[in-house]
Amino acid sequence: MEKLTSQILENITLNEASHKSLFEYNLDATFIIDLNVRFIEVNNAAVKLSGYSSQELYQIPLQTIVVQEEYRHLLKYFEESLRQAQRFETVINHKKGFLVELDVMFVPIVFDNKTIGIYGIARDISKSKQMEKQLRHANLYDQMTGLYNRNYFKQEMQRIENERSGSIGLIICDVDGLKIVNNTLGHDKGDALLLAAAHVVKDATAPCDIVARIDGDEFAVLIVKGEPQKVQTICRKIHKDIDDYNFQTPELPLSISIGWAYRNGDSTELFKEAYDNMYREKLHHRKSTCSTLVDALMKTLEARDCMTEEHADRLQEAVTLMAKALELSDHRLADLNLLAKFHDIGKVGIPDQILFKPGPLTPQEFKEMQRHSEIGQRIANSASLFEPIADNILKHHEWWNGKGYPLGLREGEIPLECRILSIADAYDAMTHDRSYRKAMSHEEALTELKRWAGAQFDPTLVDLFIEIVNG
Repeated sequence: MEKLTSQILENITLNEASHKSLFEYNLDATFIIDLNVRFIEVNNAAVKLSGYSSQELYQIPLQTIVVQEEYRHLLKYFEESLRQAQRFETVINHKKGFLVELDVMFVPIVFDNKTIGIYGIARDISKSKQMEKQLRHANLYDQMTGLYNRNYFKQEMQRIENERSGSIGLIICDVDGLKIVNNTLGHDKGDALLLAAAHVVKDATAPCDIVARIDGDEFAVLIVKGEPQKVQTICRKIHKDIDDYNFQTPELPLSISIGWAYRNGDSTELFKEAYDNMYREKLHHRKSTCSTLVDALMKTLEARDCMTEEHADRLQEAVTLMAKALELSDHRLADLNLLAKFHDIGKVGIPDQILFKPGPLTPQEFKEMQRHSEIGQRIANSASLFEPIADNILKHHEWWNGKGYPLGLREGEIPLECRILSIADAYDAMTHDRSYRKAMSHEEALTELKRWAGAQFDPTLVDLFIEIVNG
C-alpha cells in the first residue's frame, strides 16, 4: 500500500513534462513527502540546501535533518497541512554541520478526496534572520560594551512603572576624566577605560539586575524589588572593584562617580535623586580625580623617558632662582614650578614613532609633534588644579623672534613664565646626555644660549640666567 501511494504521488504530481520541469528547476527547495514524513521526491535546490544527495534524502527520515527541538513543531504543522496549507519557519542541520533557517510552505496533495502526501517548498532565510537578530541586538544592546542600551533601559523603566512593581533602586555611574583620556591618549584608550567601567559595574550586580550604558560615559543599574541595603552593597562593590582595577592598572586609573536612589513611584523623581547624588560625589572628589589622572599621565611620560622626575626637579630649581631674582610673587612662583613639571604633559598624545625617532622629523611629523602644546593645554583645562598654567603650556614653545609655535608670538607677547622656562629647559637639555648625543659642557651650553639670544630666547633673561648659574 505504501509503495502504491508513493507511485500515485509521483504520477499525479510529475505526470506532465511541464510540471516536472517546474519542480526540477525551481530555485527554491521543492520536495514531496508521504504520510510517514519521508521524502518521495526532491529537486536539485533541496539537495544543495541540505547538503545531502537525493538518494540520501530518500533513505533518511526527516527527523534526522530537522533540529531536534524544532521537529515537534514541524510535526504539528505537518498534521495541520493534511487539511490545509501551512506556512512556518524551521531549522535544519546541513550535512556539513551548520544550521540553516528555512521559510517552509506545506500544501496537501489530494487524490480521490483524500490527502495522500505533502508538497513542500523551502527557502533559505538564514541571512535575513541573522540581519534581523543584528538589528534586534542593536536596538537593545550597546555595541561597544555589550550592555543594554538607553532604549531598552527606558522601556524597562516604563514597564516597571506601569506594573507598579513597588519600590525600585537606581544607580547612576559616571566615568570621570574620560574627555581628558580621549583628547590626550586617543579614543582607543578611552574605549578601554569605558570597557573596564562596564565590567566593574556589571560584575557588581546580580543577573536579575538591569545594567545599561545610557550615555557616552554613563551607566545605570536598575534593581527591581530590592532593599536599600542591596543598592548600597552594589555601590560598595563597585568602589572596591575600582580600587582593585587601579592597583592592577595604575598607568590608566579608573574613577567613577556614583549616585543612587530608592523609591516607590515616579521614575522621573528617581532619576533626579540618583543624578543629584552622583553629581554631588563628582564635585566632592573632582580635584583628586583630575590630579590622579594627570599624575598617571606624568608617570606614562616618565615610563616613555620623555620627562624624568630628575629633569623636572632641576627645572623647578632653575626657574625658582630666576623667579626670585625677578621678584615674582609667591603665587606666580608656584604656577611657574607647576609649569616646569607639567609643560610637556601633552606628549602623552604623541605617537612613539615620532617622539623617539632617531633621525630628523619630516615636515608632517614635526607638525604632529607640535600638537603636544595644544594637547597639554586641553589636559590642563580639564583639571582645575592645572587651569592656571593651561595658557602657558600652550605657549611654552614660542620664540622671541616670532618663529616658534603654535601661535607665532614674539617678544613681550610671550608670557614671562614661558620665556623663563624655555631658557632653563634648553640649558638642562644641553647639559645632560640624550640617546642621540652626549651632554655639552656648562660653558658650551651657555655659548649656545648666547648664540640664540634674541632669536629663540629673551636676551635680557639669558643674561640673567648666565649671571645666576655662574654666581
